Amino acid sequence: IDTIPAVATTGLVGSMFAGAGGVSAALAAMALQKQTVPPTTNFQTPAKHCRLQLSNQPRKAELNYVLTGAFSVGGQSAACVLKRHNP
Repeated sequence: IDTIPAVATTGLVGSMFAGAGGVSAALAAMALQKQTVPPTTNFQTPAKHCRLQLSNQPRKAELNYVLTGAFSVGGQSAACVLKRHNP
């Protein structure tokens, strides 16, 4: 996990409830297309013992797959894996 880049989008878009999954999927698709991990807005330093690779700057990366997850207040959750298209 400490070598996998991660991003948290809630700081950028807020709590979008039902719209969060769609926005996350769109950002994941754009990351695959641009081969760039977007920044985590308002991120400064990780919490103690946090191994997620978050950054407040965009990062170039060789991305073949992206995993996105959405969780609702009512307890529903979903995950979506996108694969890079190589023509």
